[in-house]
Amino acid sequence: MLCLTAIFIAVGSYGLLSPATLYFDELHYIPAARSLLHLAPANLEHPLVGKEILAASIALLGDRPLAWRLPPLDV
Repeated sequence: MLCLTAIFIAVGSYGLLSPATLYFDELHYIPAARSLLHLAPANLEHPLVGKEILAASIALLGDRPLAWRLPPLDV
């Protein structure tokens, strides 16, 4: 099972940093996560938990594509 998990992470990590700009759902979730870091909730129609996870990742890793895309890979 651990081997299967490692294979999934390796395949999922391929191309994780491209494109370097916001893509698809990131156009909505990343700006909302950024505003959540400033304690100003945005996009109330989207689930809060996802934005909280992305905001925590941005706070921990910086505001860059790796921080935007790593948390969904782990879920």
